[in-house]
Amino acid sequence: MTIKILGNKVAIKVTKKEEKKTSGGLIIPEGTNLQNRVEQGIVFAVGTGKVTNEGTVLPITDVKVGNMIVYPKYSVTEVTIDNEDFIMIDVDQILAIMED
Repeated sequence: MTIKILGNKVAIKVTKKEEKKTSGGLIIPEGTNLQNRVEQGIVFAVGTGKVTNEGTVLPITDVKVGNMIVYPKYSVTEVTIDNEDFIMIDVDQILAIMED
């Protein structure tokens, strides 16, 4: 199945989540204040860009398919397509692109 992302959105492939542990080896349950409030994922698809009031499209230039990004955990829309989990997020919500 092909996904066409609209507007100023990106689709992120959810990376496998590892259990978060303290330095002593205790598992930190999800939803506690000890966990980070950001997640990582790989950009799967990029929208066409933001449309201005004048109708001009400002293309998304900073984020590319394949980028590993950091995004806020709680400002996303979760979608499952063909048994695969994706996150839909506004490009302005991306906090960082991870580089080697």
